[in-house]
Formats: sequence, C-alpha cells, structure tokens
Amino acid sequence: DNGRGANSPSSEEAVSAYATALDWLLSQKDRHFRLLDSSVVYWTEEPTPSETKLPWMIAGVPQSEDVQTKQEIKFILEKLLLGTLGGTELGDPKIQFHILALSLNQGRISTRFYYTGSLGEIIQNVKKHFEQLRTVRTWDDSSSHPESTTPIAFQLLRQTSRDIDGIPPQLSGAL
Repeated sequence: DNGRGANSPSSEEAVSAYATALDWLLSQKDRHFRLLDSSVVYWTEEPTPSETKLPWMIAGVPQSEDVQTKQEIKFILEKLLLGTLGGTELGDPKIQFHILALSLNQGRISTRFYYTGSLGEIIQNVKKHFEQLRTVRTWDDSSSHPESTTPIAFQLLRQTSRDIDGIPPQLSGAL
C-alpha cells in the first residue's frame, strides 16, 4: 500500500454510505442539476419544500418539466423578490441546507465546491442575487413565452463566451 491514502483514510463502511447517498441524490431529477462540467446536488437535514424548489430558481426549470412546476417556481420567485414569501413557506429557516458540486478530474470525482448554511441564509442569498441581477424591461412581456427579468446561472455563464466550451470551469464554480 506504500502509505497511499494515509492522509485521509476512510473506512469501507463510510465510503459505502456516502457513495450510496450520492448515487441516490444523482438519481433524483429534483435533487441535482448540471452546471457546465459540474453536477450540483443539494439536500436539507430534514425534508422541506425547498429541496425541490430552491435549486430550480438558480438553475432554471428544464424545458421538459411540466407547466405546473414552472408556474410554482415563478410564483415563489415573484414572492421572494417582492418580500412576501412566508418565513416557513420553503421550510424551517433554521434547517441546514447543503449544496455540493462535483466534476470529473482525470478519471476521479473532485469537489468543485461545497456550501452549507441555514435555509434562511440560502433564501436571503438567492433573494439578494436576483435583486442585484434584476433587469428592467422596456417592452411588453405579454407574449406566450416572456423572458425572465432574473437570469439563471447558465444564462449568465453563457454571456461570457462565444460557445459553451469557452466558459472557464473556475467561473461556474465561483458563480
């Protein structure tokens, strides 16, 4: 073994437990999304509505999702930006919320970032993020597919390069 892995040893039981949890998170379409070369997974320490709603506010609801899901996310975002979102509407603000981004690196999985904070902190950060990015429209948005006034993460990244392959991976992690 020559001492390999001695700097951060893990038991087989621990490896099995986190691999099983990660496999489950990645198998749930409402528990992860892709951001360029990273897979982002998220969870709360207790079940909350935020686990299936909050990340789509950041990543955007996939085109394949149903109209009801899109309307729910839009409604929550509007309430968040207007300051009318109830204190526990997305769950207990004291519950811990976890966000983990993983990417492949030379055949291994590497952690791009890991963030944990209370649900209340996460919601306030998302609100601040969207308030700072909100655009003012000078046209009527009564069309059947109005553009959002708050760009999602991928839209921001897409504006930094002519094509998707030109977006620096460090930028997606920082965003």
